[in-house]
Amino acid sequence: MKTPFHTNLLSAASIITSLAILAMLTSNVRAQSHDGHDGNGHAQLGVSHGPHGGQVTTIGEIRAEVVYAQQETRVYLFDAAQRPISARGLQGRITMQVRDNPQPFLYSLTYVQAQREDFLGAPIDVSRIRDGDMRVTIELQGLPGQAATTARFVQAFALSHPLTTVTVGELTAADQVGIQRQGVCPVMQTPLGEHGAPVKLLIDGHPLYVCCKGCISQVQADPQKFLPRGEADAVVRGAENRVNITVSQATQADQGAIQAQGHCVVMTDQQLGGHGAPIKITIGNEALFVCCQGCVGKVQQNPSMYLSRAQQMRIAR
Repeated sequence: MKTPFHTNLLSAASIITSLAILAMLTSNVRAQSHDGHDGNGHAQLGVSHGPHGGQVTTIGEIRAEVVYAQQETRVYLFDAAQRPISARGLQGRITMQVRDNPQPFLYSLTYVQAQREDFLGAPIDVSRIRDGDMRVTIELQGLPGQAATTARFVQAFALSHPLTTVTVGELTAADQVGIQRQGVCPVMQTPLGEHGAPVKLLIDGHPLYVCCKGCISQVQADPQKFLPRGEADAVVRGAENRVNITVSQATQADQGAIQAQGHCVVMTDQQLGGHGAPIKITIGNEALFVCCQGCVGKVQQNPSMYLSRAQQMRIAR
């Protein structure tokens, strides 16, 4: 015969069992939502960061790094050993869905050949978007060495920041001047040389001296904190990697190059000369042409992308 006491014990046991099952199910759901795939088998939110400071998503044997700069979004490809994979021959597009805005924005990704590496890119202004306020879907076609040559993955938008490299350099007699000028270890605030020979660190090529190996990890964790202000500004400027861009009116001597390009690199449906004399933009040692002054700012924001587009337009003709 069950007494109220027994009934309460059974109810309590049932509640405990239910809670345990619920906890187990919740744990499984959490594991599934963080295993790098969504319900359709697509790669999901990337949380690690690549060599350019972008978000990394794993697609089979390929790592796709998406870099969200204020005026441009880039997609770099690497293998499992972090070796670059060429993006040549790939096609892609990006869909951006801003929080509380039902209208999605679609952009085509264009192949860009830079000096040291290539990537897929799109000139997109995200300077007013806050981190976490946009869902980004990237679709790629033509992936090399994969059973599935297409991929689709989703990331939560976060503005990328270029990574600062910290390496240990070899201490030589020539460093004595820098050691004397710096004087103290920026981490421990003790005189350099008090704990033996200082350790030389290179922060994007700029030397910094610490008193011992124990200080290396702290500098690596926050290099800008320990650099002298002037040198820290120089590192930031160097990271921007700006190229020399000049703007001028096209002359008669440019007619051959204008005909070879054919159309404006920004407003690609506009033939050069349709809005008057084209504008010549020289990027480093290479020139391209736009139809009017209104297109100049776009090229200045994304010079490598439009330079690559001009090269493709000349090849296509």
